[in-house]
Amino acid sequence: MIFAAIDALKEKEGSNKSSMSQYIESTYGDLPAGHANLLSDNLNKMKEAGELAMVKNNYLRPDPSLDSWAGSGSWRCTTGCRRCNRVATPRWASGKGG
Repeated sequence: MIFAAIDALKEKEGSNKSSMSQYIESTYGDLPAGHANLLSDNLNKMKEAGELAMVKNNYLRPDPSLDSWAGSGSWRCTTGCRRCNRVATPRWASGKGG
């Protein structure tokens, strides 16, 4: 549901939790009473697992063309966000081919 919401919303800077919640509610209808808490928990788990990134309170899918950081389970930020203070390096510049 989360990936479907992000894909359907097509927001360039990522989707925030409230816009995803509204999309999920309008698309899937009858949801459990704890929907907001479940969404928050799942977003946090997906972020920690490297399946999603959070930039300025918006969630994004990671760019599959970028290398992951060795052993961290995270992906390289495409914006050089404050959280990671890193800027993505193209594969050809990192010496890893591509």
